[in-house]
Amino acid sequence: MIALGVFGIGFAYIWNFKVMALAKSAIASSVTYLTPVVAVIVGVVFLQESIYCYEPVGALIVLSGAAIGQNRIKLSATKWVS
Repeated sequence: MIALGVFGIGFAYIWNFKVMALAKSAIASSVTYLTPVVAVIVGVVFLQESIYCYEPVGALIVLSGAAIGQNRIKLSATKWVS
């Protein structure tokens, strides 16, 4: 129980603050959006779960949103003419 607490939560807590110090909060907070994507991949690889067609689409949406939030993908601002 102690090993799980130290290695699972303790290191993650320290690494989270290091990421926030080195990067910005937008990058640090977008890591939490990747958890479901990693969970699906682990389920498919290790538990032989089946993957449905909407899961890769959702993963692309999540990864795109994280990239936009980190300014890795720039969206051009267009002006609408009325």
